[in-house]
Amino acid sequence: MSMNPLSGFRLCKIFGIPIYVNPTWFLVFALIVYSLASDRLPEFIPGSSNLFYWLAAIVGTLLFFLSLTAHELGHSLVSKSFGIPVRSITLHMFGGIAQLGSEVRRAREEFWIAIAGPIVSFALFLTFWGLSDIITSSMPAIGSFLSLLALLNIGVALFNLFPGFPLDGGRILRSIVWGISGNYIRATRISALGGQLFGYLLIAAGVLFAILDRYLGYLWMVLLGAFIIILARQSYRQSLTYHKLSNIKLADVYIPLVHVEEDTLVSDLFTDYIRSSGRQFFIVDFHGEPVGLLTPYEILRLPQPFWHITPVRSIMINLASVGRLPADLSLFDAMNLFERTGHNLFLVIDDDRIEGIVTRDTVVHVLGRTTSRV
Repeated sequence: MSMNPLSGFRLCKIFGIPIYVNPTWFLVFALIVYSLASDRLPEFIPGSSNLFYWLAAIVGTLLFFLSLTAHELGHSLVSKSFGIPVRSITLHMFGGIAQLGSEVRRAREEFWIAIAGPIVSFALFLTFWGLSDIITSSMPAIGSFLSLLALLNIGVALFNLFPGFPLDGGRILRSIVWGISGNYIRATRISALGGQLFGYLLIAAGVLFAILDRYLGYLWMVLLGAFIIILARQSYRQSLTYHKLSNIKLADVYIPLVHVEEDTLVSDLFTDYIRSSGRQFFIVDFHGEPVGLLTPYEILRLPQPFWHITPVRSIMINLASVGRLPADLSLFDAMNLFERTGHNLFLVIDDDRIEGIVTRDTVVHVLGRTTSRV
């Protein structure tokens, strides 16, 4: 079991998607097991032994979190069917989250990705409920246990359908408003406001129930409400950032390239260009035709004593192996391509001419500058 500082412990891979468990999940797992064994199961299935309640609580909690994993897999598999990579699924104290490798570009994609999770939860509800109906007559305790799992899954589906970010219902709402109005930012704003409203309602309800019932367990609703409010606000700011990136073209940010002949020595390149002008990226020409690319990485990888005897053609990258993007492509689309391909740089092309390059660092720099203004 490996550890990711951000996601937590890696459990396994399902359909090529890494599954992580955040450390907060273990606390919630223990609390749910205790709550089921000491309170809910004795109330729901009276007359059974304490051993049964504790075993059923452990198995039930595991099945519940497996159901949440299936819910997130629903989102993930539909995302992959649209060509959107999925980095991971992480289970945490408030449920689960699938981290996509890039943003969706069409309202239709967003709708089907968002609704896939609740559909899976509803299918699990029908499955557990049907099994309960079959088994109850011969094994009433097991039947009741399965019906409880069915109710938990329909609860997950209905809860996630509330029309506000970051819930599935918020993304469904955004896809509908986006598809009708064509305005992505307006759709995001409406969904984010819905999420914040839902968060405040949860906080108010948690405080009210805690006071009326004198039970501090309702304060869990306060934490969940605060979590939803924070994520709703973050989602809106992130969407504004992506919208701004969509209006920036590669032609506005690419790094110009300096042309050098293929027999230029690395030492001369360093003296004449890098040290004197600060240029770091070069196109290597052979009889006037571009054949290679040179970056600081290739230069620094060569031991300095060899610089005065090594021509740049010996360390250059073959241009045929370098990806190419049009100069009028948006930085948002370029960012998604960096995520999908794993490449660190692309050539920027305008009218079949190589104008420059865009690197992953370029995108990160512009993204950071844009985010600070949101």
